[in-house]
Amino acid sequence: MTEHGTSVPAAPPASGRGRASIHVSADFLLPLAHRDLLDVHLAVREVGTTSVSYEFRIEREGVAAVRARVAVVLLDRAGGRPEPWPDHMRELLLTGGKQPSELLVTM
Repeated sequence: MTEHGTSVPAAPPASGRGRASIHVSADFLLPLAHRDLLDVHLAVREVGTTSVSYEFRIEREGVAAVRARVAVVLLDRAGGRPEPWPDHMRELLLTGGKQPSELLVTM
């Protein structure tokens, strides 16, 4: 899996755009417990004209616990119809590259 990441800000309400998940799948490979310290990896898998597919990998102590895929489509909020990614957002999704890790929780 090639890892890519970028900060793509949510489309502001004034833009008239929104996003909706159109497909979600997950394979749970190991049991997880409350308070397990997990590493979450996110990769852009494919960028279409109006959609993007993400792949998630969740690990506990370096071992894969969950693998998931999510497909999202960009919508025109007024009509709820798919619309093409603006060039600047498409470019970010395609070229964001690997991002540095962030520690979000300390024990």
